[in-house]
Amino acid sequence: MVIIKASHGRGCNPRDVGNPRLGASHALQERSVIRVEGWRGHSDTRKTRPTALHNRARDSREDAFDSLPQVPGIHRAHMPDKFVPIAEELFFRGFVIRRCIGPDVDAVPVGEFTWLSFLLSSVAFGVLHGDAWVAGTVAGMLFALALYTRRRLDDAIVAHATTNALLSGYVVATGSWAQWG
Repeated sequence: MVIIKASHGRGCNPRDVGNPRLGASHALQERSVIRVEGWRGHSDTRKTRPTALHNRARDSREDAFDSLPQVPGIHRAHMPDKFVPIAEELFFRGFVIRRCIGPDVDAVPVGEFTWLSFLLSSVAFGVLHGDAWVAGTVAGMLFALALYTRRRLDDAIVAHATTNALLSGYVVATGSWAQWG
């Protein structure tokens, strides 16, 4: 089992791996450092803390991807396809939408629709994507529609993962690293 965890440059504490609140907060704050934990609990921070990423990829995004460690069995260009959609959809479609409907998130059924929750969660998702906020907002709306169709969170995750996979393929095929927002 391999655990990939992002943090805000203050290092990952192996004790945080079992704590979903700490792990999710690290992952949502910033994806500047990637740490790979082996199944026996050991890790090598020197190899998994690439200079370009640790210094916030100051040269270019292409250099940042080139500096990622070679992780056997995991295609580094497709890491966002697998992990980011899960974290973002759990937060935006699993929490934010329901929190906008009522204070007790657990009491609100998954897939419950209100215009306020639909628009706020989509705009918040768009803002997370920086300069591409309009495209991010539209994507957030489409992912929310995927959730509402069958009231299943995994539909939004699959839609998000598919979008990221297509974007990754486009970026890698064309070398348009500026599209990697």
